[in-house]
Amino acid sequence: MDAMKKIAKLSIKGTPRQSKAIVIGMIMVYVFSMMVVVVQESIVKSKQEYSYERHGAWSGAIYNGNENIEKELYHHSDIDKIGSIHVFTNIQVLGEDYLASIGHIDKDAISLGRLRLMEGSFPKQEDEIVVEKYVLDKMHPDAKIGDEIRLPLKVEQEGQNAIKHKVFRLSGVIDRWHREWMKEGYALPSVFVAEEASFDFPLMVQQHYFFTAKDAETHEIKNLAELLSENQESTYVFNSQSYSIAQSTADRFFEKGTTISMVCLIALIVIIYILSGTLKSKKYKIRIMKGIGAEHFQLFRLTLWEALYYWGRATIIGVPLGLVLSAAIIYLTKNLMIFKLRLFINWSFIFITLLFITLVFFAGNLIILLSITFQKLTTSLRQDNSHTQKAKLPVIKKIKKLTLYQLYKRNRVFYKKQSLLRIGISIITIVVLCTSAVHFINAYQHYSRMRSHNSYEYQIDIWDMEEGLDEQAIGQFEKIPGIIAVEKEKVFRSDEDPILIHWEGWKESQYINTLRKYNREGTKAKGADYFEVTSIAWTSKENQDIFQWCQEQISEGKLDYEKFMAGEQCVLVLSPFYLEESSFTDIQYAVQPVINDFQYEKAGKIYDYRQEENRIQAGDFITLESRAGTKNIEVGGVVEGVTELVPNQVILGSGAVAVGEGLLNDLTSKDVSQLYNMITLKSFANVDYVETDRQVEILAESLLGSEHSRYSIDNSRPELGINMMLAKMLQAIVMDIIMILLFVGVMYQGSVWRMEDEGHRIKVLHSLGMPKFHIKKMYRMEYILEGIIAGGIGLFVALAVQMILLKAEFKYPSISAIIEVAKSDYPASPYLGYIYGFTLLFYFLVYLLMGFHPMMKALKENSNE
Repeated sequence: MDAMKKIAKLSIKGTPRQSKAIVIGMIMVYVFSMMVVVVQESIVKSKQEYSYERHGAWSGAIYNGNENIEKELYHHSDIDKIGSIHVFTNIQVLGEDYLASIGHIDKDAISLGRLRLMEGSFPKQEDEIVVEKYVLDKMHPDAKIGDEIRLPLKVEQEGQNAIKHKVFRLSGVIDRWHREWMKEGYALPSVFVAEEASFDFPLMVQQHYFFTAKDAETHEIKNLAELLSENQESTYVFNSQSYSIAQSTADRFFEKGTTISMVCLIALIVIIYILSGTLKSKKYKIRIMKGIGAEHFQLFRLTLWEALYYWGRATIIGVPLGLVLSAAIIYLTKNLMIFKLRLFINWSFIFITLLFITLVFFAGNLIILLSITFQKLTTSLRQDNSHTQKAKLPVIKKIKKLTLYQLYKRNRVFYKKQSLLRIGISIITIVVLCTSAVHFINAYQHYSRMRSHNSYEYQIDIWDMEEGLDEQAIGQFEKIPGIIAVEKEKVFRSDEDPILIHWEGWKESQYINTLRKYNREGTKAKGADYFEVTSIAWTSKENQDIFQWCQEQISEGKLDYEKFMAGEQCVLVLSPFYLEESSFTDIQYAVQPVINDFQYEKAGKIYDYRQEENRIQAGDFITLESRAGTKNIEVGGVVEGVTELVPNQVILGSGAVAVGEGLLNDLTSKDVSQLYNMITLKSFANVDYVETDRQVEILAESLLGSEHSRYSIDNSRPELGINMMLAKMLQAIVMDIIMILLFVGVMYQGSVWRMEDEGHRIKVLHSLGMPKFHIKKMYRMEYILEGIIAGGIGLFVALAVQMILLKAEFKYPSISAIIEVAKSDYPASPYLGYIYGFTLLFYFLVYLLMGFHPMMKALKENSNE
């Protein structure tokens, strides 16, 4: 056996306490690293997969595409994967109370949509078919896989409808798969046929393309705006339900793999701290071996064998233990959430973490070896007596009394590095605990709000008020099983035909011209005397929130209630705005109203109507131009200052108009006084939502037609949001628990090492007559002072980190603005003082406990009292 290997084994056996401490310390590092990486990755992936299964894993879709779009998408450098769904628009499966679309889906679209069959397989032969369970139960409830089923088809040919039948063989059954997809009103198939399927009549095909971009979190795809402008009938959708472009800074930290850097930083400091505890014995051993003639290469091999032994044992025990504990945590917590928490192991993250820990550990051992090997031999006399280091004798001075402070100061010379490392570990612990606690409080506040407003409802949004439903039609929804209440309201919109607001004095207005230029739906004409709106805020006798808000906000003038309600008077809202980069592909900048004074610091340029010379005044008349014609209306008042949100209404900010309900009929081509275009259906929490969904869609189609682009149906089920918040809370709790356990273990073991080294010093001080009380007081002073320093710095760093996170969240340049905005817009802001205070107190108690216990034990073992 290699001589150095034998010496290494003897050295390890000769220092069992030190060897055990190093192995235990490295095991703690491995367990901490594995648990953080695996548990956090599992939580993130579980949330992600749950969203994918509900909303699809595709990041973008182009509905109603064509060959040009298909060719461009398949060769686009920014697109990673693409699949297609073809819908046959001129045929539908005809039932007694339903119509089901037929189409074909390719394998990539199946993967991107996370489509899973309840049984069977997707069609491969021309006579095979997959049917949604709901449709199959209505049509052939007793059908089994492999059975032949006869489909009644409603076929449209040359403007005429005909009923035809075709026989297929059932190859699979699928559940309602696109219930919560962003479809923009387009129909998706409930019946799938093979690509080779043939019919006795020509098919009209609508092509939908679903894809994932290489950067799936961005709305922007290169050249997509130009592509869509050339194909006006196509619609692009960003899947914001599965991919968020507006995540908080804390979410980005926890969910973008950046925890790896934090794990590596903590592992680095802890490993250095572990190795520093062995520095004294290593110096002693290496200097003895140098004294008996050991060469540098032999010392290198000795150190390498020792490090390999410690690393091997710690890796063999620590990595599996960390993975097992991670799996145990996931198993114990998976029942806390409706969606099942799954175990995901990102082996690339594991490899990076293990490689980093290995490199740091071996590099640390080699650095210690080199620092000792090339250091001059010194003695304790040379270190402790200054006159041996001088060329001449020192001047004799009166001996001063040895105080506790001098002993502490002298002790810092020998333990300065260990003390700095303990302070560093303490600072990181405080920062992680505070940041995770804030993350937990934010998630808990959102969770509580969702629980308190827990509602199961459908919202039918009809774009055009003229196509709204009357009370008799709306009453039919109450008859659907599971619907317990129906609410209705009017929202005036005119998406296809914007309403123009004219005033002759606006031709030279920079405010109005800029507003019109960056209106997404509007024209870019220069020097015009109008701006455009697609919706109007209006007030009724039953709900007068807007009227009251206008009265409070107008800069000058006085509203006449009767004239306002009759539609003879209006309020213009021309509040300050700024431009920020748009998330849409067809416009570079978007208008953002200034809703608080701090945004003046945030924005590069504010467009303020109050700074213009020729301004419209109360009493002037504007012209409203709509598809129903034009109408002159008196301006009762103008809101020019910074405004906040209107209660229960839309933002009234830059370029808006508020009117009374008497004006609505003048803006439409027919009487809309008895029509409603925003219908909310309340349902039971435990309703059979598959059946209720279908019934709501069937009735909506019968009342509003099959042209889904004219209306939308959204269902609000809080489970997803609630579980997302529970997952965030779990992330914070797990991070705090793991960090506390690591901190306790490392600090306690470090205190044990230190007090073992201090045993001889305690005996000397005791033999010199120092009472045990004074020795105890000296060590207490050391720990308390060190704890105060570490706690103070840690609190300061935690506050700085929190301020950086808030600045990234709200993007305000000044600290005062961030603090003021955070008071109202940051859920955890009222609790920050408590969070930091409790964390500091908890840290200080743990720190002292981990130091005092080994100290008392060492005093007991090394004193004769």
